[in-house]
Amino acid sequence: EIAAFRELHDFLGIPTYLKELEEEQADQAQKERKRTAKPEDDRPETYLRMIERAKLDGSRQQEAQAFNALGLLYCESGLEAQGVECLESSLELCRANSDKEGMIVVLSNLGCLHNLLELQQPAIQYFQECYDLLEGDPEGQAEAQMKLSLTCAANGDNYEAIEHCLQCLKLNRQNNDHQSEASCLFTLGSIYYEAGEVRQAVEAFEQCLVLRRKNRDKIGLAEALNKLGLTYCDIGYDLRAMDYFEQSLVICEDNADLHGQAVCLQHLGNVFKMQKDNPLAIDFFQRCLAARQKVGDLRGTADCHDSLGLVYFDILDIKTALEHYQASLEIRASLGDVAAESECYKSLGTAYMYLHDTQRAVAAFQRCLDIQRQLSNSAGEVDALISLGLAHFKASNNQAAVTFLEEALALFQHLPPEDASAHSGKAVCLDHLGNVYGRIGRSDKAVTYYTMSLRVKKDIGDMTGEARCLVRIGLEFLTLNELQRAFEAFTEALHMFERLEDDNGISICYENLGDTYMKMGEIRQAIFSYDRCLPIKVETWDKVGEAECLDNLGLA
Repeated sequence: EIAAFRELHDFLGIPTYLKELEEEQADQAQKERKRTAKPEDDRPETYLRMIERAKLDGSRQQEAQAFNALGLLYCESGLEAQGVECLESSLELCRANSDKEGMIVVLSNLGCLHNLLELQQPAIQYFQECYDLLEGDPEGQAEAQMKLSLTCAANGDNYEAIEHCLQCLKLNRQNNDHQSEASCLFTLGSIYYEAGEVRQAVEAFEQCLVLRRKNRDKIGLAEALNKLGLTYCDIGYDLRAMDYFEQSLVICEDNADLHGQAVCLQHLGNVFKMQKDNPLAIDFFQRCLAARQKVGDLRGTADCHDSLGLVYFDILDIKTALEHYQASLEIRASLGDVAAESECYKSLGTAYMYLHDTQRAVAAFQRCLDIQRQLSNSAGEVDALISLGLAHFKASNNQAAVTFLEEALALFQHLPPEDASAHSGKAVCLDHLGNVYGRIGRSDKAVTYYTMSLRVKKDIGDMTGEARCLVRIGLEFLTLNELQRAFEAFTEALHMFERLEDDNGISICYENLGDTYMKMGEIRQAIFSYDRCLPIKVETWDKVGEAECLDNLGLA
């Protein structure tokens, strides 16, 4: 039961708070040592001698137990291949000896080990066989179903995971095991949530909440309240979410649970950040930071620094944002978390770009790129290349910008075709290439890239992106003095912005149509276009645009 509880928390990424649980685990480990006659000299050589002795004595059961213990020891030492080999030897001996109890133990161990190795299919087979052998033991079968559920969820098969979880729930209810039932409902809610079934997720979490109140499981109650808060937050019920987070926070404070307090404070900070209530978001994130530092949670401390950096960036306090990003980077580096380091460099680069410090921005994005290549992460590499291209573009290093952006474009073919972000990212890359070529006077190349971007945006149904792309194409045709093609692009963009009811886009199109008509010598049509543009500039309080429009009308 404790093993299943730990697997659940590891799968959901939730820290274990209960001190009593740790004591119970230690007690269980002591009992297990006595049950398996685990020697104090816990080395492979000891178990190998036990295996040889069991073979000489003809005791297959003791030989199987020694192989099982040796396999687990190898796994703990990071020698998984040897661990699997020993566990399989143990399983063969148990089968030959018709040792049902031994087979159940080893099958469960093999399933857990294959899960750790991210080999879910064999893990499922081992857990299923384990479940079949446990017929007549409803408690054991419930635990096996939970392991099957978690394994299927890890394999991405959420609906199969839900079926196993429902079977586990049924068995727990038959056993009248309210604690396990509550844990099962919590897992069920989490899997429903991952599958996008929000209504069922809320129902499961609320049932879990009722049981944990009955069981007086305060930490479990706080955990369920947090999960309900996250679910309501994701569907836009921020006030309901805050209520759950605040209830959870009160419970954690009453129990002097600093880990739990930090989680609640982080969630509350995120809600206020989403609501653009930046002062409150900063307050909660700073309180969360203090709690994380007090318990020595380095990873959580770094997360808080990242959150604070984002809020300070939003309120344009870039200097403070940089301080938090740098603090996060130092912690990530000390932990050896290179993937998170890369994200810190990306945040630093973005902040330096805002300060027009392109030299530092380029250095940060280059470090980010080096890490993504080290991790063989194609998506991250593309993102870093685009960022580098933009940094060089801002620094007026046009050739370097083209080099990085074209390299990013070439890498898009390696991204999974079902990845929607790959398509939108490709369009962004094409747009930036068009911008660079437009700046250096290569309007023909700019039109080529904008047209490629237009096709991508049509494929993904991004009408706003299509309209903006048509405006860029029209401006380049205007530069090339291809007035009819410019007129057609602006007109098509105008119709799209009208369907989208985008006043800003409509005013831009009328202004550009006015400029096109002026070049064509059709002055009356130009005046008509500027006249249509002017009221929109007035209504949207665009004073600069209004002045430009009046100037154009005067010239016409």
